[in-house]
Amino acid sequence: MSYEKTIWAGEGTLAREQEYDYHWCYERGIITKAWFDVFERTGDHRFYDAAKANVDKYVTEDGEIRTYEPQKHNLDMICMGRTAIRLYRATGEAKYEKACRRLIEQLRTQPTTPEGGFWHKALYPQQMWLDGIYMASPFMVEFAKAFGESEWYDTAVRQMTLCFGKTRLPGGLHAHAWDAAKAQKWADPETGLSPHVWGRAMGWFVMAHADVLMTLPKEHPGYAKIAAQLRSLLDAVKAARGEDKLWHQVMDRPANKENYAESSCSSMFLYGLCAAQELGLGKEDDLAVARESMDALWEKNVVTASDGYPELTRICKVAGLGGEPYRSGSYDYYVHETVCSGDTKGTAPFLMACARMGI
Repeated sequence: MSYEKTIWAGEGTLAREQEYDYHWCYERGIITKAWFDVFERTGDHRFYDAAKANVDKYVTEDGEIRTYEPQKHNLDMICMGRTAIRLYRATGEAKYEKACRRLIEQLRTQPTTPEGGFWHKALYPQQMWLDGIYMASPFMVEFAKAFGESEWYDTAVRQMTLCFGKTRLPGGLHAHAWDAAKAQKWADPETGLSPHVWGRAMGWFVMAHADVLMTLPKEHPGYAKIAAQLRSLLDAVKAARGEDKLWHQVMDRPANKENYAESSCSSMFLYGLCAAQELGLGKEDDLAVARESMDALWEKNVVTASDGYPELTRICKVAGLGGEPYRSGSYDYYVHETVCSGDTKGTAPFLMACARMGI
């Protein structure tokens, strides 16, 4: 494995991403996770240093987290804790453990649906989103392993199996979200499901399963169930791939000019396919599909920017449901949301996929 493209793409993120001054958020969580992945694969210490510097902007010596607002019960805010766990394991510094324990306290009091599913955030009552499974479940299993609190293995498995069962559609794709109260305008009155399969939501769900299985003990009673769920997801993803060898913004609609080949979900699925091989859960054609699609992604959706580094294009900037102004989850809504280049929600999974594939 050469990692030449990985290092090149990673250097581009080092040059650009550290200029941004976000609050404690999932965008910082995924780019620091990507940097740590590159460091562990290549030994290039620049990526470790960048991940640590980013976390240290927010975590004080007392383990407080600047800009974090636990009372909002927002699962998105849990994601960056994964990098704090990795830094704790690398350094042994108590501040990282203290920060992680602040995050786990949010989850202890996270509001739940009657079935026990974590609300995506307090602002979205009774709703489970695929996005939220990625934001919290890998953190829970990594916390369980790092600090010996095995009940968090169980909680992560319960959240994932509940969400999987509630959001699965015929054919194996999953709706973006489920409203247990069936109160939202976007919710189907019978199922509570949102109307379409959004590519990046499916991508979060795939990566969540892959990352949880990287840490969940194989002897855990939920391991086989999560492994079967990952396989179901990957089979559905492969069947939904476009003729251009990429995946599109709305996965349950035929590809057309509006329903474009979207880079963040394509990167996430590549990551999942490669991770499944490492886990021993791959099928014979998984890597061939992944290599073909990675080549297509570089050829069609990557340009060389003016700074000489690769820039990922055709990234959905943001999409959600409900809120103000109201987001309906319709096909027209998803395909007309802003499309951009270089956004962290695309570049971080892209870098993770490159590192996982070893290119």
